Amino acid sequence: MNSPAPPRLATWLLGVFLPATERETIPGDLAEEFAFIVQGDGKARANRWYWRQTVTSVAPMLRSNIRRGGWLKTAGSVVVAYMVVALLVVAGDLASRRLMAPGELPFTLVSLLVAFPVMMLGGYLAERMRPRAARALAILFTLMGFVSLAITPTRRRSGIKSR
Repeated sequence: MNSPAPPRLATWLLGVFLPATERETIPGDLAEEFAFIVQGDGKARANRWYWRQTVTSVAPMLRSNIRRGGWLKTAGSVVVAYMVVALLVVAGDLASRRLMAPGELPFTLVSLLVAFPVMMLGGYLAERMRPRAARALAILFTLMGFVSLAITPTRRRSGIKSR
């Protein structure tokens, strides 16, 4: 019988922050211990333990990454890729404004259709410049999306009438 797997998101986080040399061994050791805890104390307790191990490991791994200097190259790659994406998205929006009114559904759809492949291109460029930079760029895009959602007024507050 297969034992339950550790939480996928926690395992992914470990993979993001661990150096390449330890990306298999540490999660493997944690998975073994996770299986022992599942057998003895249940899956809920094992999940809590695994998350605690992950969360308490992120800060030291991040500090180690900073000391090695890899973060600066990754950050530079992310900034360059982000600037390329921003320029291409703005160019696409400016071109779309000549054809349709901003704020209308067709403009929004065209903007999304342009932005998605441009973001994929940005991830490709970031990864070509620095291994694993695409993950950092994806995290940046996600954070920027949440910030955008948080600061964008709703239709009712902005005075735009719903149809």
